[in-house]
Amino acid sequence: MTDRLREPLAKVLGARSAGPLEALGVSDVGGLLAHYPRRYGDPGRVSDLAGLALGEHVTVMARVARATVRQMRSRGGAMLQAVVTDGHHDLSLTFFAKRPGVLRHHEDRLRPGRMGLFTGVVGAYRGSVSSRTPTT
Repeated sequence: MTDRLREPLAKVLGARSAGPLEALGVSDVGGLLAHYPRRYGDPGRVSDLAGLALGEHVTVMARVARATVRQMRSRGGAMLQAVVTDGHHDLSLTFFAKRPGVLRHHEDRLRPGRMGLFTGVVGAYRGSVSSRTPTT
C-alpha cells in the first residue's frame, strides 16, 4: 500500500493530467490524497443580481440577453462576452480562452432568451459589475 502512495501521478493519470498538479507541488498519489481544495462551492445557494458584492464567488440564475466571441488584440486569445438579466438587473459575463473556436460552443449555448445558472467571481470593469470566468 505504501508503495502505491509513492507512485508518480504521471504514471497513474498520464503526463497531461499530472502536469498541472505537479505545478501545484503534487507529484505522487499520496500528495494528491493530501491535497485539499481552496474553496468549496455552494451549488444550492443562488444569489440575487441586485445584491452582488465585488470579490464574491456567486451563482446566479438569469436569462441570456446577448453573447459574442471576439479576438483579443492586446494579448492574444479570445473572449466571450455575454450579458444576462433577471428582468431588472443586468450582469456582464466574460469567458477567456486561447482560441476563439473553444468559445464558439459556449456562444452557441448562450442564445438570447435561454435561462441558465452562471457561476463566477464578481468584479468591476469600466464601472460595471461583471463576472469573470476562465475557460480552457
